[in-house]
Amino acid sequence: MIINEIFKQSIKFGLVGVLNTLIGYSAFFISLIWFNYLIALLISYLVGMTNSYFWNRYWTFKLNYGRIGDNHILKFCTVYIVALIFNVILLSFLVQRYHINPRIAQIFVLIITTLISFIGHKFWSFRYQEEAVKD
Repeated sequence: MIINEIFKQSIKFGLVGVLNTLIGYSAFFISLIWFNYLIALLISYLVGMTNSYFWNRYWTFKLNYGRIGDNHILKFCTVYIVALIFNVILLSFLVQRYHINPRIAQIFVLIITTLISFIGHKFWSFRYQEEAVKD
């Protein structure tokens, strides 16, 4: 039973991740029309973080109880901030050092930041929800 639930959560997390990547990257791509690539990155993270939080809270991990301000939102935001820091560092490095177009460089950086987000959300942001389900 628990393995089946973890498998379902992994699939849902992956689907939310794909959707979130498409939405976040689209926001990044479009924001580059008006803003510097680092501002565009911040905008895409805000859009993506909002989308990801609601889908993962209510669909992936079915966290329907508690207030929006509960501890899991702080953990969720912390994971996104850590991923954002890695993203800024890696994207800046690829753009400034190797002169790669930010639209292309961000595709490569997304692979690393997606792994950081998955690990952080699965094992920290929403972990106590899994423990609560066992009780």
